[in-house]
Amino acid sequence: MAGHTIPILKRFLKHVSRSESGCWEWTGHRIATGYGQMNVNHRRVLAHRVAYELYIGPIPDKHFICHHCDNRGCVNPEHLFAGTTDDNMVDAAIKGRMHPKLTPEQVRAIRSDPRIYRLIAADYNVSIAMVHVIKKRIWWRHLP
Repeated sequence: MAGHTIPILKRFLKHVSRSESGCWEWTGHRIATGYGQMNVNHRRVLAHRVAYELYIGPIPDKHFICHHCDNRGCVNPEHLFAGTTDDNMVDAAIKGRMHPKLTPEQVRAIRSDPRIYRLIAADYNVSIAMVHVIKKRIWWRHLP
């Protein structure tokens, strides 16, 4: 984003509304999952990732930008943190955003399923994130 920081910052701030909760609500385009999105250097970028880079710095490789506030439309850099896939899944689990209703047999089947996560998730009616925490043994560690 270097070299274009001022125009990007101005465009970014044009779509921010500060709420009483402390969240900076994204008022621009949102994708179906609720995350804000804007164009940066002819690419569509999630607005919370833009916020992180503008106010905090470069996003480490293979990291997500997660929300302490759990508000997908929030772009307040004070509410954002960089985390790995595992960090993101643990954060979601701690905050109760994953409510699996799977049997031990289903968990074992998911662990041994070689297909891509999206297909497994669809078959078991769970999120891709849930498949990840099962396969990485973040949840159901006690099961062989």
